[in-house]
Amino acid sequence: MRKQSLFTWAISILSLIILIVLITINRQQTFNYYPSYNSPKKPFSVLMARGDNLSLESHVDLDQLLDFPLSEEDMLHLFTSPSVMYVDASSLYLRLGPSTSYDIVATLFQNDEITVGELITREQFNYDTDQTEWVAVQYGDVYGFVNPSYLSDEPHSLTINSELDDVDNLEDDETNHTTTETNTTHTSSTTPSNNNVTTSEPKITTKLETITKNVSYDVIKQENDDLIEGTSKVVVKGKNGVRTITYEITFKDNVEISKKEISNESTHVDEVIHIGTKPADNSPSETEEETSE
Repeated sequence: MRKQSLFTWAISILSLIILIVLITINRQQTFNYYPSYNSPKKPFSVLMARGDNLSLESHVDLDQLLDFPLSEEDMLHLFTSPSVMYVDASSLYLRLGPSTSYDIVATLFQNDEITVGELITREQFNYDTDQTEWVAVQYGDVYGFVNPSYLSDEPHSLTINSELDDVDNLEDDETNHTTTETNTTHTSSTTPSNNNVTTSEPKITTKLETITKNVSYDVIKQENDDLIEGTSKVVVKGKNGVRTITYEITFKDNVEISKKEISNESTHVDEVIHIGTKPADNSPSETEEETSE
């Protein structure tokens, strides 16, 4: 009887130990899985830089065409291996997609520090044949895409007489841009004030920007009462040409303040066709009249 009682106590103690172990394991798993509600949340930019808890396969398939503009969550997955670069242009538009057809979300300036993400390849976007592949970019809290041709690994050294090259990621097959600086630069000077403080006058510079593009001729039809109705005649043969537009751009302390068109010329020739309006003469001839008599 005593042995049976000891056996019962042993079984009870063993069961209690097993129960305590199971409860302890369950509590550890529970606390490891669920985050504390009191713990601070990581901002979006920190998650993007560190790549915390990212799963590209579950959100964005980078091996197929992407649907731009992307959501903020999808943009996050383009920055798993970010790098820091600098703007190497006086101004650079940040757009919602990898093309100038998308809206501008911000304007970047010379030496702005930006975070660069993935390159958008031709498998992910339908570029034009000779268009450069763009990259995803973060600037502060703004995300978008730019042409990487205007980025550099190091900031550009600025000098007083440095020239500006305004950039809008333009890559048009039929359009070429050339920019020349005129000699209308107004140098800065200092003027003493009553408080013995010197003030600098703004530096005003101007540039000439020339744009050329191919132009097709138009066909102009004109009525001519010397031609019989139903007939036509090419008076001037059409010829394709090139249109050249020149702008004068004014800068104040290296910031564009005005842009004026000063010339617009084209070498194309419109084709001119005369259309006959003269009624045809349907009266019978003298020979026909004599035969009828």
